[in-house]
Amino acid sequence: MILRLCLVVNTELHAQMFVFIQSQPSVVERLLRHVETPPFVDLLVRIIQLDEHPGGAGVLEVCIHLLVRKTLPNKIAQWLSSENLMARLIELLSPSHTGDIHVVVADLIKGIISMATPSPGAGLTEGLQNGPASNRFARELAHRNSVSKLVTYIVNDFGPTHNVVVVEDTQSTDDDGTESTTSSNDQLPSLQSATSSVVHSISIIIELIRKNNSDYFEPYLFHTLRNRLIQVQQQLHTHTEDGRETLERAMKEMVDRMGVVHLGSVLEVMCGQLETFQRYLRAPRSLVSVLH
Repeated sequence: MILRLCLVVNTELHAQMFVFIQSQPSVVERLLRHVETPPFVDLLVRIIQLDEHPGGAGVLEVCIHLLVRKTLPNKIAQWLSSENLMARLIELLSPSHTGDIHVVVADLIKGIISMATPSPGAGLTEGLQNGPASNRFARELAHRNSVSKLVTYIVNDFGPTHNVVVVEDTQSTDDDGTESTTSSNDQLPSLQSATSSVVHSISIIIELIRKNNSDYFEPYLFHTLRNRLIQVQQQLHTHTEDGRETLERAMKEMVDRMGVVHLGSVLEVMCGQLETFQRYLRAPRSLVSVLH
């Protein structure tokens, strides 16, 4: 009993903190301005992890609804989606940003994909309380607009005739006589940032395919939906018309949270660029730029 009380108190604090964060204007955009700072990335991850429990399952969801049902009609994943989280992250992978930002953003996106990916047999052996986070972001990443944006970065021609800067390190001597190395890395897009954009955009598409190409997800999805509806039905005291509406709402909520990540758009967009890929394989852009 004491342990459960402590969990409720701790959950209420988390919920209050989330409400405070969400109330800040343009909070997601402001957080992403500091994406190179680990605490800001950790905060985003923690916010996303708050959505790991489906509606009605677990103490956390109950406390959040009690605290914010008048000001937060949507779930956490829906709120972050409305703030264009995935689109903003993809934008940070453009050659106009540094390779350091690309590394952080790519790791964050791949972490978000992994959060919503169940292990084989998870739906058959675990209860809903241990279900994965919403895979809404993976579905948004697999959307044609997102894939097209990533492929635009991948096929971006940054050869010697295009507007990129080849960064060269320069040596300088400080007042105390010590030598230091500086670079013109502030001139973007550069050869380094363009190359980094290509590499990390490819890694994200690979991770999206790798985590969402298994046949076991569909049985897991249907099993999870079935368990959720059974759980809601058991919580209903009477089988009335209102009970039917409750089941329909629960079904819609689960469908919004989880769904099959269709990779058709990935295949179509990538196939449309096969000739470009073949040309770059024969003459790598980074190598051609350096030679010139």
